[in-house]
Amino acid sequence: MAARKSELLTRSRGRVAFAWTLVALCCGSHASHLLHSIGIHIGHGTFLDVLHNSYVKCGIAVVALFGPGRDILFDGLRAFKQGSPNMNSLVGFGSAAAFAISAVSELIGDGFFRHTRILTV
Repeated sequence: MAARKSELLTRSRGRVAFAWTLVALCCGSHASHLLHSIGIHIGHGTFLDVLHNSYVKCGIAVVALFGPGRDILFDGLRAFKQGSPNMNSLVGFGSAAAFAISAVSELIGDGFFRHTRILTV
């Protein structure tokens, strides 16, 4: 029992560390935009140029949605299929819908979804 608990705790720590790494990448990218908008032009370089690429952001969003968010998505889908949706159903469908709109917007380009072109990471 204690070994199983320890294993679950270790796995949970790894998932949380992975999720926070994705958050740090996202926040670093947004922080550079914020600093640039107030006249502080630091952080220009290859790494941030890569992070500002929409397709890289899409990749990070896919990893976040199906990595740390996988349990929430599948638990919500399972509860919805059983006819008893829960909060994970709401969060999962909302996240999937936001991702789908952003992905379609990115694929279409500067078209119909121009103002929704923010990938939710």
